[in-house]
Amino acid sequence: MPTLLGQNQYGKAENRVVRITRDGDTHHIKDLGVSVSLSGDMDEVHYSGSNAHVLPTDTTKNTVYAFAKEHGIESAEQFGIHLARHFVTSQEPIHRARIRVEEHAWARIGTPGGKHSFVRRARRPASPRRRSTVRRGRSSPV
Repeated sequence: MPTLLGQNQYGKAENRVVRITRDGDTHHIKDLGVSVSLSGDMDEVHYSGSNAHVLPTDTTKNTVYAFAKEHGIESAEQFGIHLARHFVTSQEPIHRARIRVEEHAWARIGTPGGKHSFVRRARRPASPRRRSTVRRGRSSPV
C-alpha cells in the first residue's frame, strides 16, 4: 500500500519586530508579532529525508527582520502582503503562504515635549490589538 501524505506546513511563529521611525524630533513605533506558515510540494522531503529545498525557519525569521529594515512597515496588512508575495514567488516548493500579523499599540507619554516617549497600551477588550492574516497562493493576484 503506497504512503499518502496529507497537507502539511511549517514556519516560524511570533517573530517580534519593533521598528522606530524618526520624523525629525517626533518618533513613531510599529510593534508587530509576525507568524509565517508555508506549505507546498514537500513530498520529497518526507520520502527521502532531504531538506535541500526547505527554507530553514531561521531564514524565515531573518527574512521578516530584513523586510522590516529594508522596506519599512507602512501597515501591518501591507507588510503581510509583501512577505507572502516574497515567499511564494522566491521559493520553488512553496505554493502557499499564510502571514499573521498582530500589531501592538503604543501611546505617547505626556512628558515635556512628548515626541519620543512611549508606553505600551494595556490589553483590554475595549482596545484590542490589531490583527491581520494574509493568505497567498502562487495563482493569487495580490
